[in-house]
Amino acid sequence: MRGLEIRLKFARGKLAASIFGEEFADEVWEALAEARALGDYDYQEGRGFSDSPRLFKDEPVLLGAWRDGWGGWSVR
Repeated sequence: MRGLEIRLKFARGKLAASIFGEEFADEVWEALAEARALGDYDYQEGRGFSDSPRLFKDEPVLLGAWRDGWGGWSVR
């Protein structure tokens, strides 16, 4: 399923940050970078802007990172 590993990493990071503090949010930042890279990849593969990963739809931050990667080409 497209975006599953990114979604899981994001959830682990959010959980760690909520328990141990923001200094443990590295996985959140990694997941956001990976979501942006996936958006870039999806654009280059010809996926449409409305074809974002389903697993990102309930996480606006992840969805925004994906859109930033995709939008880096032509959409803002």
